[in-house]
Amino acid sequence: MGIIKLSDGREAAAGEIIVGFNENLSAVDERMILETAQKNGVLPGTVKKEFPHTSAVLIDVSQTDSIEQAIAAFEKINGVRYAEPNYTIKIPEN
Repeated sequence: MGIIKLSDGREAAAGEIIVGFNENLSAVDERMILETAQKNGVLPGTVKKEFPHTSAVLIDVSQTDSIEQAIAAFEKINGVRYAEPNYTIKIPEN
């Protein structure tokens, strides 16, 4: 995946977003939310990686029209705490 520049000027991985779940949910609850959203056509992508200690997942949304559209879709799902681009970080050289 490449890097894209977002409307706010920050850079992010193209076709990827990070979705975090409400803290009170179990891993089973999180999977059920994703499976239900996918069955209902609300989930615009597939899980690439799970971050179990932070209740978050990395989602491949490369098949959607835009990262912003995918984020908006996830923010409407009950149990989702946040959805955001997979921002890149640049470390300054000394």
